Amino acid sequence: MWGIESENQKENIFHSLVLKYAEESEEIKARLGLDGFFEKELSFWQELKESPEIFQSVFIEEYDFEPIFEPEIEPEPEPELEIIKGPETETKKEQDSQKKEEPALSGTVLDPGSALRILIIGDSFVAVSGGVGEILERELLKCESASVFRKGKVSSGLSRPDYYDWLSEAKKLVSLYDFNAAVIMIGSNDAQSLTSSKGKYIVSYGAESWNNQYSQRVSSLLDIFKQKDMVVFWAGFPIMKSKGYAGKIKNLNSIYQSNCKACENAYYIPLWDLFADSDKKYTAYLPDENGKYKLARQSDGIHLTYFGGTIAVKEIIQQMNRILNL
Repeated sequence: MWGIESENQKENIFHSLVLKYAEESEEIKARLGLDGFFEKELSFWQELKESPEIFQSVFIEEYDFEPIFEPEIEPEPEPELEIIKGPETETKKEQDSQKKEEPALSGTVLDPGSALRILIIGDSFVAVSGGVGEILERELLKCESASVFRKGKVSSGLSRPDYYDWLSEAKKLVSLYDFNAAVIMIGSNDAQSLTSSKGKYIVSYGAESWNNQYSQRVSSLLDIFKQKDMVVFWAGFPIMKSKGYAGKIKNLNSIYQSNCKACENAYYIPLWDLFADSDKKYTAYLPDENGKYKLARQSDGIHLTYFGGTIAVKEIIQQMNRILNL
């Protein structure tokens, strides 16, 4: 929650100290062997919160909300009310409020004279302070020829345009600003039912036609940038802790990769194996440049710590440099 408010506190030294304290406290927990205790506590409350009885009696009745998912196809509650754990947690009421009061673009003022005018868009991986988007923005701005706009929206994606319509937003952005490159990291909330922009249920995740229809949305987003002759880099998601969720994200990554391959001037950047151990399995700790293991993942097993974000950004910059000669 502190990270979400970062745009109002960029120059606040106290804000930086709090984030540093959070990172150090995670390392202390690891050194003292307390990770197991906290993981068990997190799992207990998460299982309780996601149980069908709790979901029905608390969320649906309280918010008078008709669920659009089909339990017989997807037994796990869809993320309409709480789309993702950790920094991304939002209720439907909070989402409706944010939908009405959309914040302005973050990032530096775009300089039309810059050789590289880069747009960064995405979900919480891009929106939250200390995340991949913010770190990438800072690194790109070190390039004298680049100016950057970063647009992130927590809990957003391509599955639920009734909550946030990225296709409409992308069209608006490219019409207002003369970008020539884009970095996309969208989809961590998308393994759920597809809806129309008016909230009409279309198809559940896992249904035979879901991949095809979702792929069309990915293709439509890429086409918006292609029409402006922009070079596009789509960053895939890292390996996830939960096996079920990891399988869904791996499926989404394959859709992004195949669409980039079919689109001219679009490049897919895989991050999955970058965050896996030597056995290709999930690990929360990775070595730094000195070989010292540091915490790279947040406790939700989804998001990255600041250290993890720097690893992802280093790979993204390296791949961008092959095409743009940063």
